[in-house]
Order: sequence, then structure tokens, then C-alpha cells
Amino acid sequence: PVVNDPDSCEVQGTVRTQDVPGKYHLNKGVNTIDFYHAYTFDQAKSIESLVVIGLEINRIPNPIDGRCGSSNGKILNSKPTAGLCAVGNYSAVSGNGPWNWKCYGSDGGKTVSCSANIVSPQCGSADGKTFSSKPNKNLCAVGISTPVNSSASKWTWQCINGAKKVSCDAKRYVAVCGNGILDSGEQCDDGNKINGDGCNAVCRLENSAIKIDKNDNDNGDDEQRIAKGASAEFKIKVTNVGQTDLKDVVVTDDKAPNCSRSANQTKNYFTGNYFKPGESFTYTCKDNSVANGYTNVVRVSAKSVNNKTVISSDTSSVITYIPSTCGDGKINQSSEQCDNGVDNGKVCVPGYGKTCSYCSNTCELITLSGGNCGDGKVEDGEQCDDGNNLNGDGCSSVCKVEKPTPKPTPKPTPKPKPTVKKCKGSIGNYIWLDADGDGNQDKNEKGIGNIRLKLKWAGKDGKWGNSDDKVWKTDTNHNGHYVFDRLCSGKYKLYVNDLDTKKYRKTYDPDGDKDNKTKITLHGNKDNHTKADFGYNKRKTVPATGPGAVALSLTGLFSVIGWLSYRQYKGKKFSLLKK
Repeated sequence: PVVNDPDSCEVQGTVRTQDVPGKYHLNKGVNTIDFYHAYTFDQAKSIESLVVIGLEINRIPNPIDGRCGSSNGKILNSKPTAGLCAVGNYSAVSGNGPWNWKCYGSDGGKTVSCSANIVSPQCGSADGKTFSSKPNKNLCAVGISTPVNSSASKWTWQCINGAKKVSCDAKRYVAVCGNGILDSGEQCDDGNKINGDGCNAVCRLENSAIKIDKNDNDNGDDEQRIAKGASAEFKIKVTNVGQTDLKDVVVTDDKAPNCSRSANQTKNYFTGNYFKPGESFTYTCKDNSVANGYTNVVRVSAKSVNNKTVISSDTSSVITYIPSTCGDGKINQSSEQCDNGVDNGKVCVPGYGKTCSYCSNTCELITLSGGNCGDGKVEDGEQCDDGNNLNGDGCSSVCKVEKPTPKPTPKPTPKPKPTVKKCKGSIGNYIWLDADGDGNQDKNEKGIGNIRLKLKWAGKDGKWGNSDDKVWKTDTNHNGHYVFDRLCSGKYKLYVNDLDTKKYRKTYDPDGDKDNKTKITLHGNKDNHTKADFGYNKRKTVPATGPGAVALSLTGLFSVIGWLSYRQYKGKKFSLLKK
């Protein structure tokens, strides 16, 4: 600015300026600066010194408008705290998205309003998808999810960000067995509801299994005796004991090859293209001209519909002997009932009311009976014989003629037939995997299924090796349990099949010998023996020699009288055999 000297003195020398704090707006020709000063005149130096002792400023300020900052008009995730005003002071930020604030002007400048918007909520990747259970992840990409609600066909929720919200939903999937989709709770789903194809009608996995039995064609025993050079006859029975269809059934018998069957041959034994669960077939075969006895294993293999191979085996024995000749005075137990040498064929004569036996020319024991009162034949010593032993009918019970009586004699009440006592004894109980090998049954040690056992009974006479001996066999169920029931009192021998346990080490049996067998005595027809347990460890053992013992699962009814009976229990068949 131009500084004027208000007095007659002119300002001489250098005009010095000095900045002062603050801002001053001076307009040309309008604003003036007045100096109040004192001065001295130094004649010697011809210098006038002007000292400013005060300054008075009259100004008119320019107005400054408020101006919004960089946050104005933006879309933000949260309330802005910076970039509110470029010029001017700002007010408090209000709202929950969008947000509002003001930037104030100064010196009469304008105040402006500013705002920013919140980011809109967005559904997450779960939106539009299909779920069988309530979704709990990826519900919102932006914002916070409300609880998920359900209806018959969909799941619904909202994503909220500030004051904004958006609705989201997903399809609700209801699990259906047989649609080819493996849903929660399903072990499998092969796209159908057909049993026997590996996945049953309720989408549970099915077990594949097969079983083979080979025994003597005459009495069903696993051991048969034949003369040297004779033929051994066998009966083979194969059963689908699993839950799936089987195919390519092959029977292999190394020592009796005539008993082997190819897949094409066995296909003729069952109906349709597949060997169905529960289905079985039986055929007979011979091993001709057997020179020496042997023990062999017959095996069967098959494939399930999903190409899983299943295998089963059974053991049988043939014992040969040199036959003796009828008439040599020596009894051949296998073919002769008697042999009296030169006395064979001499018929005995029974007395009245008595019996006698003689040995025929074919070494067969023949029993004859003498006359008896009541046989309908009048014999020496009898006055009559009306074919009964009743009194009062004209011929007495001792075959004497009776005098007629005017009053009829009432017929005597027939004697009741004796009641046959039923046998209710049993032998069991458990074959388990002794994981720690200590010979004790621990809680976490499981049973071993499909282990075959054989039970022999000495009969009512308690003597082994005669005609009243009986044999039963069974398998352990999938939990390792077994039972032989409806047993009579007497002596028993229990065997565990060596082949079924050859991959295990014996850790426990009832008599402590660990030889896969034990002796048991039932004291009475209701005696239940439940301690016939056997323990095995998975370490491999040396297989036992000999015919071994075979088994099949038994919980059914066995008759102790007769030659042969069958009963099916829990889906398995059992046989009672005469030794």
C-alpha cells in the first residue's frame, strides 16, 4: 500500500515493511493506514527518522463459504470420520446410513449440507442354492444376516447394513432315497429302491456273503468211511447268506475234482441271472475208486453286483478200510451187524412169550419172537386167542376161555401214553477277538462272526462210537455268539473249525488246552452251559491238522431222537445228523 505522511514532512529514505500476525484485507482507495509518529531531525546527517508508534486499520472482510470434503457423496461401509469439510468447521454426523453433516461458512459465508451413503447389503453365495439342512455359512456378502427361517420349500433370511436390508433365500431339499443323491443319513443311494444290488430300498449298504457245505451224501456227516477202491459220495450245498445278488459262482475241489463246478455250470442251478439272497442250490458228486483216505477243503467264490469277491469253504474227510468177509468170525463195524463164522444162518427157536436172535448168512442180526397171548394165534398152552389182552370178552388176558356173564363188563380205560420229556438244555456262548491277547473278555473287544463249530453227543447211553451218537453244527452270528439248544443231558464234545481260525492265535478256551475243542457234560435236560467261550488274537498261528471242526450258525430247534431233522432259525438252516 501507499503510505502517506499526514504532515508537511515527506517520508524519506527506505520504507520498511514488517509482517504482523493475522490476515488483513485491504482494498485500493477504500482502506487507509494512518500513522501516528514522532520524529527528530539530525542536521548533521540530513536524515529524517520516522518512527511508527501505532497502526489503525479499518477493513471490510470477504465472506468465506463452507465447502464439503472428500467423504461427501461417497458410498461407505461405516460412518465417516474424516474428509467431512474442505472449508469450514463440520457439525456432528447424524443418521445410520445414509449419514448427514454440515460445513459452516465464516465472515458471513454460506453453510452447506453434506452426506454419504452406506454400502447396500448383498446376499452371500448361499442365496439361490439348495440345502437339505438350515444353511449357516455365506449368508451375506455385505451386511449382517438375520436368523434363517424355514418353510416347506425354502430357507429365507435378510442381510442388513445400516438402515438398508435385502431379502435372500435358498431352496430347501428334502432327502429322498432312490434319487441317486447321497443325502445326510444315507449310507448309499444308487438311484433305485431295489434290494440286493449293494444298496437296499432304504439306502443302507448291503453285506455280500456266501456259504458252502460238503458232507457225506448218506448221513450228512463231514466224515465218511468207505472200503478201499470204493467211491465216496458227497452232497454240496451253496447258499447266498448275504444281502446282495451274486454272480459268477465257482466251486473248486482239488482232491475231488468231480465236485468242482464252473460259473456256467452253477448258473443252471439257480433261477435268473443272479444268485439271490437266501437262495441255495444242492448237487451230489462222486470221487471214484478212492485208494487212500484224505481230508480236503472245498471252496466257493462269487462276485457281488459291485464286483466284490466273497469266499467260503468247508472241510470233509474220507476214511478207507479193508473190508472183512462175512463168515470169517470177525465183525466189520462198517458193514456187519454180527459174524458167528460157521454158525451163521442157524435159526434159533424162541420160547412162548420170549425172543431170540441169530446171525444170518449175510451177517445181519435177526430177532424172532415166540408165541404170545394176544397175537390172534391159538398156540400150545392157550385155550383161546382173540388178538387182545382184555378180560370179559370171552377170552381172558391169559388166553383162557371165560364164562359169559349176564352183565357186560365195561371196557377198561386205556392207559395214557407216556409223556416224552422234552430236552431244554443248551451249550453256548461266545467267540471273541482278544485284541490284547490276555485271555480275558474286555468290554471293547468284539465277537468274531461266521466261525464254524461242531457239537457231538454220546447219546443216551453216554458211550462214544455207537449208533445213538448225534452231531450238530452252527456258525457264530455277526456278534460272535452261538448256541446249541434243546439238548438232553449227557456227554458232549465241542469243536471249533481249524480253518476258520487259522489266521488267529488261540488265547483262551474253556479247558485251558487252547486246541479248538473242549468237553462238556450237561447234568439234566434243563442244564444250560453258557461258558463255552473261545478267544483269539489276530497274530497268525500254525494251522491245525486233521479234519478240523466245521460250523454253521445255530439258534434253532434240534430233535435228539431220529435220524435227521431240519429247522430254520433267524434265516439259517441247521441239521441234526446220525453219526
